[in-house]
Amino acid sequence: MPSIANPPQEMINATFGAMVSGIWIQQLFLGFILAQMVDYYRYHFLEDSIFNKTVVTLLLAFNLLLGGTDFHVLYRSAVLFYGEYEFYNLQAWTFWIEPGFTAVVGFLAHMFFLVRCHRMIKSKLITACLTLVVLFSLIEGLAVSASLFKDKTFESIGRFRTPVILWLVSTPLADVSIATVLIVHLLKSRTHYKSTNMVITRMVIKSMETSGMTAIVASLNLFLWLPLQNAAYYLLPQFSMSRIYTITVLATLLARDEYRNILNDNPHASIITPIRFQPHANAQTISVGITTTVHQYIDLNSDRVRKDAGSLVPTTDVEVKPRAVEEV
Repeated sequence: MPSIANPPQEMINATFGAMVSGIWIQQLFLGFILAQMVDYYRYHFLEDSIFNKTVVTLLLAFNLLLGGTDFHVLYRSAVLFYGEYEFYNLQAWTFWIEPGFTAVVGFLAHMFFLVRCHRMIKSKLITACLTLVVLFSLIEGLAVSASLFKDKTFESIGRFRTPVILWLVSTPLADVSIATVLIVHLLKSRTHYKSTNMVITRMVIKSMETSGMTAIVASLNLFLWLPLQNAAYYLLPQFSMSRIYTITVLATLLARDEYRNILNDNPHASIITPIRFQPHANAQTISVGITTTVHQYIDLNSDRVRKDAGSLVPTTDVEVKPRAVEEV
């Protein structure tokens, strides 16, 4: 390989410096993910659904794999070939698989939220449309890795505009679309009961937070890549995309404890219905308050508030009690 002159310091700052910073940031996120994983496997794994267990286990495996490959990229550039720019420019396979595995992690997170969305809306058409967007995002992410494998040089990233743009546009589009459907359906499920509405409000906020985080990171990746393709500032959010997706899934699963606490504090709601009647014409009017006790049920595995035994707003068990008796 012909020798390549060492680049100026400004180029090193914009490329190697951004890579080091991006890997350092995502390793911090990995530590946070591992703490979340400990809580999930300790308190939720055994009682959770097979689907949730599978998604979380795959996310853990892919995040550990990405952590190892990213460390290899850093070690190869900063230790094995220190000062040799030609080897920094000619990266190994551990660098080029990063977009593809990030797309796979994003796909798992999208499917997690998409399944919850389908359980709520029960619409095959909407689910099919969202699935197409999610699959398109996965395919374009894999296409980015495939394109980079052809050239294998760091400077070639700017040449593959189409797959990169399509991937970084379809990814936040999938995030926002799924979250919008979830939020609209949750808002329509609001009831007259305070604790149920509190849980629904928390679910709406959580959906906005999780979709907002992932969409912002993917959009930031695109906005830094388009005008600065000769630099590597886009690696700051790029290396963290898989971490953010994993954090949002775990945050959603762990939030069920908070929802249960809200419901346990007020497991039922009471509605007082006044009834006035006269036993006979000469008797005084009697006013009786009837208390209806409504027990609330929320399927926290699918974010559903049930209307009957298998639907969405609380079922009701009616208990009639004399609340107050007064002579008028």
